Amino acid sequence: MKTLRRYECLESFYIDKKDDNGFSTDSEIVIEAGGVWTDSEEEYRFVGGEVRLETADGLWIELPRRMVNQYFKEQ
Repeated sequence: MKTLRRYECLESFYIDKKDDNGFSTDSEIVIEAGGVWTDSEEEYRFVGGEVRLETADGLWIELPRRMVNQYFKEQ
């Protein structure tokens, strides 16, 4: 079983919003400072990010590792 890692967002930032098929929607979503995200280290990726983070309410994002290191700290 994979370890569930928890991260807290340190600084708000924007990312491109994707539709249900993984395509850009020409809009952005804000990732709020203080939000708690989890990474179960599963290999599944929908849009090709290095790290997939999820919230308790089902929102997910995929980011390059450098962005995770820049905007999040592990709890």
